[in-house]
Amino acid sequence: MFISHERAVANKQRVVRPGLWRLGMSGCSLCIRLGTYVVVARALGTQNLGVLLFTQWIASLLLPFIGTGMTPLASSRVVELHYYETAHTIAGIFHLRWRQQCHRILLYCIIYVPLTFFLSLLLKGAIPFFLLLVAGLAATPLLLSGVASTTLQGLRHYNLLATLRFFSTLLNFCLVFRVTQEHSQVVGMLLLVPAFTGILTLTIALLCIAKLLPFHDALEPGPLLRERIEQSQRPSLLFFVLDTVSWRELLFLVLILMYGQTFTALSYYAFSLLLCTHLIEVAPTLFITCILPVTSRLLRKHIYTDTYNAFVKTSYAIALLAGVMCTCISICAPLIISICFGNSYLPMVTPFRILLSGVVAGSVATVSLTYLAQHKRRREQTWLGIGTAVLHIGLALPCIMLWGIVGAALTSTIAHVIMTIGIILICRKFLLHSYSKGKNKE
Repeated sequence: MFISHERAVANKQRVVRPGLWRLGMSGCSLCIRLGTYVVVARALGTQNLGVLLFTQWIASLLLPFIGTGMTPLASSRVVELHYYETAHTIAGIFHLRWRQQCHRILLYCIIYVPLTFFLSLLLKGAIPFFLLLVAGLAATPLLLSGVASTTLQGLRHYNLLATLRFFSTLLNFCLVFRVTQEHSQVVGMLLLVPAFTGILTLTIALLCIAKLLPFHDALEPGPLLRERIEQSQRPSLLFFVLDTVSWRELLFLVLILMYGQTFTALSYYAFSLLLCTHLIEVAPTLFITCILPVTSRLLRKHIYTDTYNAFVKTSYAIALLAGVMCTCISICAPLIISICFGNSYLPMVTPFRILLSGVVAGSVATVSLTYLAQHKRRREQTWLGIGTAVLHIGLALPCIMLWGIVGAALTSTIAHVIMTIGIILICRKFLLHSYSKGKNKE
């Protein structure tokens, strides 16, 4: 949850409302990605889909911690460093971060290969070691693509970055469709498709960056700038451990232990979680990029009187928007799942509906998390995260033992709701305190 919410927070740290092109590219990319899920789900079936999602999860688990600047919050800090530097210095920063990520790729391989070998033995051949290796190979381009992405954001070429992401999503869909139609070893080939897509997109991005930056006159960052880069890229170990142990990672592991080598139940929960992860960003993005600007122009006046008023109204608006969206999706869930994925996926309707409640809570929490991140209220977030994580761990085992994947979804939703309530109360407290201090000064 921390990592997924940090994505939304990082995107709002420096608010730059997208134009029609970037908004259109993002919307088309989301639709194409959902279409890719439909193709994959229908081609693989529930058992093989569980294997695919689990191997991809294993491969990406270590990336936020091993890679530098891989979490959205860390990458946003690196992007902000670019705003105050010249093109020659940015070229030097790019060289430095590229070398760092190459070293991290070697470290990732050294850690990943023995871990996956022992995991394959632990699962007693349920997932071949070869598939785990292929998944790890497919994940390595993500370490380098993060460097290119933050550089383009730092240069303020948002439309170019949105176009590259759209191209990557479209190419991935075309290759997935072709693979599912012609190959017998579908799972292994589907693991390689993101690697090929990522490498090709990264190559195009590097060619664009080479045109934008003067690499022949690049300036190496000095000691102070290096230290700032290191501090910006350093991942939050505590948040990473909390996210790994207490959120969906723990539930994945428990589900595997509870259901043995059967990945069908895992596919229901993992696929529901994957869909909800994309939905959690829809309401805040739609409100900030579309509804708020239109409302401001129509009213032709300031909608908010102060910071606290903005916090309350924005939270209510996003809650209403997310609630209506998730209610409609929940009502139509059996029909949507049956048409898009097939009748074999109907058992995921119940956990999916439960997780949609967590989507509403997570969407509302982005407002408070944005404020807390901007004002660096990390101590309050840490204590709240620890308490919620302990509660999550305590609920996970009995709920999963009693109700299986429904219990896993229920545990995740309860944790999201409690975390959201806590964050809102903390944010409200500090906003009221700041408001009262401002009034006293006047």
